[in-house]
Amino acid sequence: MKSGLPCKAKPSAAELELAWVFHGGIFYYGVRKYIYESPVLEDKERIISDALDVCLADFARIAETSTEVRRAPMKVAG
Repeated sequence: MKSGLPCKAKPSAAELELAWVFHGGIFYYGVRKYIYESPVLEDKERIISDALDVCLADFARIAETSTEVRRAPMKVAG
């Protein structure tokens, strides 16, 4: 794999959630731009590249510790 990360047959739950967070961020960029007509950074290549860099850096951290408990879960109101 080009990222240097180990290749597994099935992602862990934490890895899958991180992939959805990445996907949601890119999707929501389009919602903000086209639905809400909010100002956004127009350099889409940079946005996707930066998001991918962040995601892969965090993915490496999660892949290394996916079987460990890193911290207590936060309580979410609602």
